[in-house]
Amino acid sequence: MPLPHRPRTPNGRPQLRLTPRTALIRITGTAERGWVVGFHDDDGRGDWTTSPIAEARLDAPLPPFLTSLDAHAAIRRCLLDEHGHEVGLEAVGEYLHGLLHQGAIGEAWDAAAMSARPSGLRLLLDLPDSLASLPWELLIRGLKRPATDVAAPLVRVGRSFCGASTPEAVRWPLKVLMVVGSAADDERVAAFDEVRNVQHALRRHCGQTDVEVLWRPTRAELRERYDELRPHIFHFIGHGDVEDGRGRLLLHDPRTGDQHPWTAPEIHADLAAHPPRLAILNACRSADRDEDRAGAWRVADAFVELEVAAVIAMQADIRGDVAAAFTAELYTALVQHEPLDVAVSRARRAITDTTGFERRDFAVPSLTVNAPPESVLRLRYGTGDEDLDPGEPLQRQYAGFVDRTRERRRLWRVLDPEPELEIAPGVIEITGPAAVGKSELARWCVTACEVHGGNAAYVDLKRGGRVDCLATLGLIAAELAAKPQHQDANAAAFAAWREAVETLTRTPAAPPNALETTFALFTDALREAAGDRPLLVTLDHVAALATEELELLCDYLLEPAAHGQLEPVRFIVAVSEEQAGALTERLRRAIGASISLRTFRPDEFGEIALQYFFHHFDVPRTDVEATLAALPSLNEDFSWGAVVGLASYIEGIGWERYK
Repeated sequence: MPLPHRPRTPNGRPQLRLTPRTALIRITGTAERGWVVGFHDDDGRGDWTTSPIAEARLDAPLPPFLTSLDAHAAIRRCLLDEHGHEVGLEAVGEYLHGLLHQGAIGEAWDAAAMSARPSGLRLLLDLPDSLASLPWELLIRGLKRPATDVAAPLVRVGRSFCGASTPEAVRWPLKVLMVVGSAADDERVAAFDEVRNVQHALRRHCGQTDVEVLWRPTRAELRERYDELRPHIFHFIGHGDVEDGRGRLLLHDPRTGDQHPWTAPEIHADLAAHPPRLAILNACRSADRDEDRAGAWRVADAFVELEVAAVIAMQADIRGDVAAAFTAELYTALVQHEPLDVAVSRARRAITDTTGFERRDFAVPSLTVNAPPESVLRLRYGTGDEDLDPGEPLQRQYAGFVDRTRERRRLWRVLDPEPELEIAPGVIEITGPAAVGKSELARWCVTACEVHGGNAAYVDLKRGGRVDCLATLGLIAAELAAKPQHQDANAAAFAAWREAVETLTRTPAAPPNALETTFALFTDALREAAGDRPLLVTLDHVAALATEELELLCDYLLEPAAHGQLEPVRFIVAVSEEQAGALTERLRRAIGASISLRTFRPDEFGEIALQYFFHHFDVPRTDVEATLAALPSLNEDFSWGAVVGLASYIEGIGWERYK
């Protein structure tokens, strides 16, 4: 069952919109034998894609504006020619609409559109190869252009499309791998602008996204990073061409200046183990032949054959600045939870802000889906859809974390390990210099676990002075009992432990095995509270415990967790480098993995500050960039506290005054 469609405005508040109703037009046959058109209406039946409500033979007369018998090639050229064609785009759009809107098909289409009001009618097109090359995105229906209509989008479907089948929802974080295959001085591609626009669109959601950019990698480097990240979105920027009738992408080698082809068979071999959900191929530029200018359109077939849920490909050459505008709006819509086809329609509409409808650029991006558009990047909060509502405040908090992408990628395996990956360590350490952001990362870990439906507690052992191990257990239990998502279950799980502690405190002389019993009851309570979901306990400033108390915590809690005896309970301990020497050797042995945070380099300040400011302040991008440009250059590494301090200062005196 899909999640309720509640797209978000930039400030995170729900934006009400009705999900479009869906219709499918399927064309079968050949030009020689004739084409048959079927109209399918999604009325809730599981077999709606195989049972048309109307059928008709397709009458394809020669367009009135053409004299050539090869009408399809002429229509295709109006899309390939960047600077226009003698055939008007409106005439082509009306002709394409007329091809489909005939007889019983037209009547069924009109009736479905009428009954779909006010939500709109999404139109899916299932086309044979001989008709797929036509620019259906130019189609005009009255005054509407479905390709840019967010209420009634136009979408192509692949051969494996089944309207009743939906892929499993994507768990946060949204993982994106961008590959730039063009040369650094290739101004026509404008890869830097496109990458920058994607980064800007995701800056308000840093904590819930994992974005990596590969600049001009070799095929081996690309494959290695892809296998590590296993992205939900694979985004290629560069060039494509055709060899022996098959599309391929080109990887520029900056050392030799050569263009190395990444062929369809190689793409299939490199990505087949973990296909992305969405492939974005922005790779049609500066080719002389029509066939080469359709390179990305052809190579899209390789991704469709991989059974990628959706592919966005450029059908023709497109200016770099236009592609960058499309990409910026696309990602902005996706992180606001828009269905993919609505996001693409919004992005095409953004192109018209630059070029209008007089140029064909808005119709160049083509979306093909193998699953219902709203399910391609359906993102869920916990282990079930029922976790959506209580998870929303956590999601906004989760999104605000800045940078530390590689460190968070390692931690995700602890917070929510995937079954096919290696077993996650039971205890992990976060360390680094003072004020580098260890506590912020520790708190992010707790929120991330909760967003994934897990139980989690953040305990600051430095708060309120030194504590003993029994008080530490009490702090953990209290934090878990205060969690809205699991409050009652957690309180019930720790009831026996609390009763044992109260009995122990009332007894003048504790029995010999009191400590073992107390810890045994506590670990039993942890396992009961966890159930089959991850339970994470983060202990910050662990060096605040006295040595003997830390030894006890290791003996009865951390070492059993390190050996997998408390699964699925895991611990994160945070300690500064200055205090790390105070940790006992036994705690060192219990730590299964260590995350070491470093200070930031001077050249990283601008991007990190942008991420922080865009999430925490409702300030235009130009204002933030102007503010940062006015700052003096940094000459030494800086800590996380410097970014927060600057933000607090600017907020206090006002952005306008600071500029």
